[in-house]
Amino acid sequence: ISLEKVGNNYKLIVSIADVAEYVLEGTKLDFEALKRWNSTYLVDRVIPMLPEKLSNDLCSLNPNTKKLTLSCEMMIDNEWNVIAKKVYESIISSKFRLTYREVQEMLDGTLKMWDALMFGWKISKQLFETIQLTYEIKTIITTKKREAWILDFDFPETKIILDSDGNPTEIKKYERYGSMKIIEEFMILANESVGELFSKIPFVYRVHPIPNEDDIEKLRNTLNIFGITLPYKTITPKTIAKILKEIQWNPKEKLLSKLILRSLEKAIYSDENEGHFGLNLEFYSHFTSPIRRYPDTQIHRIIKEKIHGKLTPARMEHYKDILSGVCKKTSDSERKSEKLEYAVRDLMICKYYQNRIGEEFEWVISGTIPAGFFLELDNTAEWFVAIEQVIEITWHKKFNFEQENMKFDITKDFFLQVGDTIKVKVASVEMDKR
Repeated sequence: ISLEKVGNNYKLIVSIADVAEYVLEGTKLDFEALKRWNSTYLVDRVIPMLPEKLSNDLCSLNPNTKKLTLSCEMMIDNEWNVIAKKVYESIISSKFRLTYREVQEMLDGTLKMWDALMFGWKISKQLFETIQLTYEIKTIITTKKREAWILDFDFPETKIILDSDGNPTEIKKYERYGSMKIIEEFMILANESVGELFSKIPFVYRVHPIPNEDDIEKLRNTLNIFGITLPYKTITPKTIAKILKEIQWNPKEKLLSKLILRSLEKAIYSDENEGHFGLNLEFYSHFTSPIRRYPDTQIHRIIKEKIHGKLTPARMEHYKDILSGVCKKTSDSERKSEKLEYAVRDLMICKYYQNRIGEEFEWVISGTIPAGFFLELDNTAEWFVAIEQVIEITWHKKFNFEQENMKFDITKDFFLQVGDTIKVKVASVEMDKR
């Protein structure tokens, strides 16, 4: 990113590696990328969409090295309105490579001018002032988003520490820094700007559909369990954002937020612009990850053809023919990758708890199905307990499952329900079932 103040406005440039300059349509490299559609990130390895020579070298924006990029330049006023935008081919030579932690420590005042940084630089006056400028913008964004009632789910991700043999030694939450939010917002802004700029030609969008009636009814029933009323017949981002604000101080906030998120559709790729419900945006493409998402590479090609005046009627027809398939196959592949990522994560969690047999933990019931219930620990580890195990332990052979209330009635006085905290002893781990 590049950021500077111009009068009362801000000029923000988000530059992304020009992958399409190397991955040409119809080449062997392109066909290999098409077999993968996206990169898959597992606990102990990455299955990349493109060769390491591209991802870690030619298309890696290493400092003090000239790199080919596509830049989205935006002029932003002090109310966070984009008043001018353009996309162009560029060559950049970045000045600093920073960690999120370092940026946060500069904002907090822990790191000061001329202090040393991880990758060998010292904090210059220009760097320090630019980082402070990002905080100015973040404050504007936060206010603007609060007024626009944009959804802001922020769940902790699982971090699994492995030893040199690939065995898990610790499970914890990924550390989140406020500086991450700054970059996220800049990427969202670039993606929105690109989506709008190229909306008149065949293009690829990242769409998030409006919840259907069944999902709304399910959400209404779920919230009722916790004494929260959903008084609206139709759901808007503002509706959901208001509920999220309402539960902010609820001890079960994390669980409730997850249940709300599950009631929403998943974002997918589409060649039809249907808007993004969660971000409350009319236009939203995906421009920022061409090294690991094929649709991003695809739209980079379209942008470059448009810039060079090569987007002829024949090429427009070509893209109209292929983009729907690209979107469907990438969305399918993304779901497969996600399943694989969860499966490997669960495998590592099982390996970790194999060494904790006999230990007791306090878990929260995070979900129920007729066969049993799901548990979650504070470190984000998840577990499934079959209801037969509970029946066996408690000697009660009959039980009633209330689907609407997400609740198991074991006896008149003993029930298990979503949101309950219970003590569980790890008795065994079934590796084959993860």
